[in-house]
Amino acid sequence: VAEEDVRLLSWNVLSARQAEAHPYLYEDIPEELLNWKYRRTNIIRTIAAFDADVVCLQEVDEEEMLAFFVDKLAPRLALAGYQRRREKFDGCAIFFNSKRLELLGGFGIDLCDRKLYPQLNAGVVAAFQTSRGIFGVGNVHLAFTPTRGAVKLHQFKIIAEALGTIVD
Repeated sequence: VAEEDVRLLSWNVLSARQAEAHPYLYEDIPEELLNWKYRRTNIIRTIAAFDADVVCLQEVDEEEMLAFFVDKLAPRLALAGYQRRREKFDGCAIFFNSKRLELLGGFGIDLCDRKLYPQLNAGVVAAFQTSRGIFGVGNVHLAFTPTRGAVKLHQFKIIAEALGTIVD
């Protein structure tokens, strides 16, 4: 990896509450692998091993996981932004290497459009400055339903438009 390259890692860390609320999705997964205390140690180890400059996490539980990640990823990675899903307990977070990148700004996006899709989704965008220029990152947990391609495209469009405003 060249010195000026920016490394990005994106990971759905699976909110413990989501796993508990939808056990049928994880029937084939050994229970010990779903245990949050077991997973969190391995998540931090893996993030450190990838040595990414930007880390995007989805399904970050605001109460249980956000403070843990902020604490364990510091001082190498700082929180650029977090957005919780409306009426839910989890959301998306962006962390960044503050020694290599300058945070120019960021904000959360509520992707709830009950007319289009009843699911409550959220995203977060951030803009960074490097020695080579400015770039933006969008992090979103798109609608899960496989048959809702138009909804996913609409949610992606919202994030892309937000990136356009923050990078300009």
